[in-house]
Amino acid sequence: MDFMLSIGTIGLLWIAIVWVLRMFHVSNINEKHVLITGCDTGFGNMLAKRLDKRGFAVIAACLHKQSLEELTSSCSKRLCAVQMDIREKEDIQRTFELVKQRLPPGRGLWALVNNAGVAGAYVPFDWMNQEEWNRVLQVNFFGLVNMTTIFAPLIKKEKGRVVNVSSITGRIAISGCGYSTSKFAVEGFTDCLRVQLRNFGVTTCLIEPGFFKTKLMDGIAAQREYIWQNLPDNIKAEYGQQYYEKTVKSVQASTDRIKEERSSMVVDAMEHSVSCWWPKSRYVVGWEAWFFFRILSFFPAGLTDIIMIILFSQPAPAPSRKG
Repeated sequence: MDFMLSIGTIGLLWIAIVWVLRMFHVSNINEKHVLITGCDTGFGNMLAKRLDKRGFAVIAACLHKQSLEELTSSCSKRLCAVQMDIREKEDIQRTFELVKQRLPPGRGLWALVNNAGVAGAYVPFDWMNQEEWNRVLQVNFFGLVNMTTIFAPLIKKEKGRVVNVSSITGRIAISGCGYSTSKFAVEGFTDCLRVQLRNFGVTTCLIEPGFFKTKLMDGIAAQREYIWQNLPDNIKAEYGQQYYEKTVKSVQASTDRIKEERSSMVVDAMEHSVSCWWPKSRYVVGWEAWFFFRILSFFPAGLTDIIMIILFSQPAPAPSRKG
């Protein structure tokens, strides 16, 4: 009994200490450089503007030229907007050289926020061709890996941090097959980083948002329809028109329920991971992510499967063959 009481006391003391430490923020913010990918819109754009206001030296990587102009005009002169395609290692290397030139002598990169991503097609695995698999994995996973690998020397030099944006669908597959697969890969890579970079004094954080309305969700319905129309007849017959129509309505209804203003919750977590003296290893963001899907990920696989079948539309069973 005394042993259990001691363990409980130590546990509560540890929680209290960590809670207090996470209230403190890093000093000399104006000397710290932060590189953020995927700053055209959404979380990356919002984070770049917020960190710029706080005084960080932000390097905002965007895919499109007009995004550079928007960020440059709306932020201070400290912010540097650079055009970069995360799928191209040459672009990443060019950005690396630019960042290295902007750093003061003897300093490194305080934080790399790997935010860039695409939703991919929210379709079953056998609706996806090689091109679609490549598209979602090149951006969401391989681009993130290349960014981290190339910028690692600068982050180690500063004893800074890597912040990877995953998703609650990296814990439990509840969305498009390609998207969830890429986010599971991000989770595994981040777990490796957290252990391997610790001895270099580098902190690794993972952001796991639930469902939030961003530009990432634009075009999902049109893409799904395009893929459906171009499927082979045998695949269409296996799934059925009724399944297709039901899932289209389900995805649209889910999207309509998401409130856009909630996106600030994700940016709050990202900002905390960059500026907090002792950040969390994982930030689960959103009530549905925290109280339902996170908990669901710990359930036995069989029970989780049953719940997924109840919650999400499933294809009709294929007709049995005679003879």
